[in-house]
Amino acid sequence: MECIFPWIDSRSYKENGPPIVMNPSTLSQCLRPGYGSAAAIYVVSMKYCKQPKKPYHEFLIIEVESNEVAPNTNVLRLDRTSSEPLANASQHVARAIGTQVVQSCPRIVSSHADFANDTFAISNNRSKENLLQDRQLRDHHVIEDLRFRKPSFPLYELAVIASTVSIKHPTYNAMQSQCYFYASLIWECVVNLLPNSAYQCHSSHNNDLIRTKYGGHTFSQKIDQDDVDDILATVERDYNIFIRKQSEITPNDCLLRNRNIFPGGFDLENRTRRGALQFTLPQLESYIVGGDSSWDNIDGVYITRIEYCKEKKMPQHEFIVITVQDKDDLRLQNFLILDRRQEEDRSSNVLSSSSLSGAIDLLRVSYNGDLQQLVEDCAISKYRILETMTFPSMRFFLYELVTLARTASEYRRRYSIILNQSHWYASLVWDCARIVFSKETYEKHWKSDLRGRFGKLTATNIDGVELSFLSEAVHHQITIIRNALRSS
Repeated sequence: MECIFPWIDSRSYKENGPPIVMNPSTLSQCLRPGYGSAAAIYVVSMKYCKQPKKPYHEFLIIEVESNEVAPNTNVLRLDRTSSEPLANASQHVARAIGTQVVQSCPRIVSSHADFANDTFAISNNRSKENLLQDRQLRDHHVIEDLRFRKPSFPLYELAVIASTVSIKHPTYNAMQSQCYFYASLIWECVVNLLPNSAYQCHSSHNNDLIRTKYGGHTFSQKIDQDDVDDILATVERDYNIFIRKQSEITPNDCLLRNRNIFPGGFDLENRTRRGALQFTLPQLESYIVGGDSSWDNIDGVYITRIEYCKEKKMPQHEFIVITVQDKDDLRLQNFLILDRRQEEDRSSNVLSSSSLSGAIDLLRVSYNGDLQQLVEDCAISKYRILETMTFPSMRFFLYELVTLARTASEYRRRYSIILNQSHWYASLVWDCARIVFSKETYEKHWKSDLRGRFGKLTATNIDGVELSFLSEAVHHQITIIRNALRSS
């Protein structure tokens, strides 16, 4: 256990010491089942990382936990360099392609190979910075992210995979079998070994921050399924480590999820058909932020995408489709629909009346993650998507949108066909979201301005003063919630 949690051995432990470094074979021997309690150490997440500048080194950051050690977490780095001294190893690709001759004639270096230096670096103090400072890797970009349900992935298995890759590909070649190849092959093996791991890709507009890319060039032999199958077959034969079946670990059996947002249809044992869950905005807001809620609870569900939609048929009802994600299990995704209606059901003569009546603003939640079924449950006919906003991971939380929608709902409580109908409400929420949560990627799908129109007639027009007032009120409400929960 001391190799992963060095502070256990207080006699030789130095808090500010360098990370512990060992090759994958040695680590797998230390972690083999039956060797003390080391087998109780498991991986909770893996991140595929890349330097944002030359030589664009690629490496894996691994977070581990143990139920038998306190404190029970640590961080590891896994990567490949050449067998040269570490002081020069970080320049391995830069040297290989740093001249016009090499760039135009890659054969010059493609035939030269040294033994690879494949290592696990283990943080000496549970800090990721402890792993990165020796390689000047503090500035790095996370390209992809895997999360594992505890304790589905023992660290021993990762060490065995890395060791098998090192044995089958022992040489370092700057043009083909370098850090890019090594990290990518291990990554794909893990994805295949644990097909239900929670995956997330962190997109970048910088072409240099794409896996195996060095500038405009791809410097790695291609990772195909045969490579992966060969490694996993060896792992299965020699170490009795088997690929998990899809049904063994699923997001459906997560008991700790928010069941208002991920209802019973996400349970593996519950396949019965039920309609969408329906909430008023004050009701859902109280479920999320009321009572005994903590900061960890209310930011457990975040929004990845919202779409402004409009029915094709009259009365051309307008509404917002919301895509949400669970923070702790990225496989848990669901859909919600936000809209305004009259308190009574919509009727065929809805356009013939301009009188005020009660408005009801609702959030409907899909019972089982089926968007089409949710649309049918909401009695919505064929529609078109007019505009889209996409948000970075964990930047826009569901409680924030619920607070926004509730505040807008209280601004005009009465329903009017001419003024305060679904077009007005959806537009007000949408425009306010663009102001308050400005980190979105916005896309408009139709050239003509269809939002807020009945055919050729403009049904609603959002006043700038009204929008500014609402935006300030929403920002104030959200700030109160954040401050109250963070200080509790």
